[in-house]
Amino acid sequence: MASDSSLLQRARLVCTCCSIAANAICAGGIFTFPLLSPALATHLKLTQPQLTTIVLAGMIGQYPFAAVVGKVIDRHGPWACSLVSSILFSFGFGMFAHEIAKTPDDITYPSKSSFHRLVFFFFLAGLGTVFSYFSSLFAASKNFPNYMGVASGSSMALFGLSPLFLSLLAKPFSRPDTDLDVTAFLTFLAALAGTVHLIGAFTLHVPPLLSDRATISEEPVIIGHEDLEEASTDERQALLPGKGPQVSVDVVPVEEDATVLDLLKDPNFYILALITMLVLGSCEMVISNIGTIVLSLPPSSASQETTILDTATDVATSTQVRVLSLANTASRLLAGPLADFTSPVAAYLPSGIRSFPRKHFFSRIGFLSGATLLLAISYASLVLGIRSQGMLWILSIGTGVAYGTTFTILPSVVSSVWGSTNLGRNFGVLTYAPFLGTPLFSYLYAFISASRSSGEGVCTGVACWRLTFWDYYPLPTTTASTTMSTAKRLGAALLHASAAATMVYGYNAMSGTPLDDYIMNQRCGHTQFLTIQALAMAVVTMLLALANDVFPSLKVFRQAKRTLAMISLPLEVVVSIIYWGLILFAPGLILQSFPTASGAAAPPFHLRTDVDLALHALPSLALTLDFVLFERKYSPAERIPYPFLTVNPFSVRIVIYLVVTTMALLALRVVNALRGAPVVGEIGPSPKDEVAVRNGAAGAHKREN
Repeated sequence: MASDSSLLQRARLVCTCCSIAANAICAGGIFTFPLLSPALATHLKLTQPQLTTIVLAGMIGQYPFAAVVGKVIDRHGPWACSLVSSILFSFGFGMFAHEIAKTPDDITYPSKSSFHRLVFFFFLAGLGTVFSYFSSLFAASKNFPNYMGVASGSSMALFGLSPLFLSLLAKPFSRPDTDLDVTAFLTFLAALAGTVHLIGAFTLHVPPLLSDRATISEEPVIIGHEDLEEASTDERQALLPGKGPQVSVDVVPVEEDATVLDLLKDPNFYILALITMLVLGSCEMVISNIGTIVLSLPPSSASQETTILDTATDVATSTQVRVLSLANTASRLLAGPLADFTSPVAAYLPSGIRSFPRKHFFSRIGFLSGATLLLAISYASLVLGIRSQGMLWILSIGTGVAYGTTFTILPSVVSSVWGSTNLGRNFGVLTYAPFLGTPLFSYLYAFISASRSSGEGVCTGVACWRLTFWDYYPLPTTTASTTMSTAKRLGAALLHASAAATMVYGYNAMSGTPLDDYIMNQRCGHTQFLTIQALAMAVVTMLLALANDVFPSLKVFRQAKRTLAMISLPLEVVVSIIYWGLILFAPGLILQSFPTASGAAAPPFHLRTDVDLALHALPSLALTLDFVLFERKYSPAERIPYPFLTVNPFSVRIVIYLVVTTMALLALRVVNALRGAPVVGEIGPSPKDEVAVRNGAAGAHKREN
């Protein structure tokens, strides 16, 4: 009997795994819209803004109901979500196909009522997508609690592979003389997705035994933590006698019960939300409109006419959809394990303490920064070099990798910053960023494309999307301001936001280190160091530049940024040259050693590599890139304010500067020597108090996270 029961459980688990895979790989029907858009523009005479509205209805339908779907999962289980998605897919895609089939081929103008119904039906399909996504993701993670990372990562990868799989299934529905038979393909899609998710409603269950097993597996962690609290040792001491610590462990307090209001008060949330809106919003704009981007370009670099009825164009569109899907899937499969290895996610103990059990080699913020940089390079390549359908793979791969990497890394970043107790809620709030960014960028593309169209429904030529990605708008010639394009502003905003976030991260990551404790016990703390002074100016420069990207009409941000950059840029270059020069050739002159508890000499203290780069390399690199890519040269001053400086040559002015500096130092020393005790009284702690603090217990001035 026991063997029969075990065999039955294994059979059920196999069925569940098959349903998880089937649900995930059949859930991406709305992402095949680029295959449908040429036929919709031809037969239904829909304009580009109307096509964009339809696809946005499917895209946006995924975001607002994530919290509701999560409650359904928690209360009823994955099977309920699979059942709901079966109904939504069957009705949404089926009625979409029926609406197209009943429309005559000889219409001259698009029907508004038909257009509105298509928007509603595609919205239902988008809503079915989020139900399907949650059903496969949580069924996988709850059936394999001890391998949650692999389980959830695999289901997400299959979901990313879904457009490729469905585009391959669309091949038999492509007629040789025309484009895709949209009605037949959508009917097949409704039957396939509906049947697969209906089967999932009977197989996607979470056995109670697995939940119990997961609970049992967590008990040693709790016992170990209690033993750790009862022991007289600290968190960095080895638990086994005779075993030295393999890696350092950072332990910091985490507020797990923070409210949504607390989340919205955190400035880090807005930086992350802005990056998410820009990256995911623009990526989904490209994903939704890759079909019309293909149509706007000739098959080869030669200038030849391209029509929406060309078989080669239809094949090229399908190819770009597949490349996007493959890049999206590969990035999800690779970014997750790579991030787990180089930057492990914090483990949360029952007491609310967040510990990092393994050494960090690289920050997860770096993955987001890399994704934004790759996306900016892809957009620049589209504008500067891509002039044929055959070169669009650069855009497709860059967009797919940035999209997949960001979605894969984002949950772990949210968990690391704000804890895991409210991870779903915090991540759900963050998803409203692409919810705003997707329609913003998509309608920007649509209206620009429609304004460049010749009136035949689909715009052809580079002018259809040039303004969206890079093109310039003219400013009055009487000002010294440079021109800034929409996509150039997007790339600048990505650079400025990610650079500011990384620099702030580097400063905060020093907290709790021996170096930070040593510095904070000194009178001026970190502000006495040129590195921190330059870092503060660099962060403010990036934030002013970001404000100028968002509000380009307000000249005060641009002028303030340009003025401050004239100081922060050379200062950061000097910091980088001095620091890395000493690190390479004379590390003993820049690194400090701190005595151990036993008083023995310790090796020089090194910051983590990612923190070191964020403090001493990224600021100068980001400021230099900003100056080279987005700023004009500084012109030498034609007239110096004071006449006695204007009339003298440069060598004499140097002497004047030295004399004035010497006079200022002498004045300070003379006034300080003549001054006695304060007449009214000193404000703040007395020198005796400061000496007592500096000679007191170590860590008296520790920073709080």
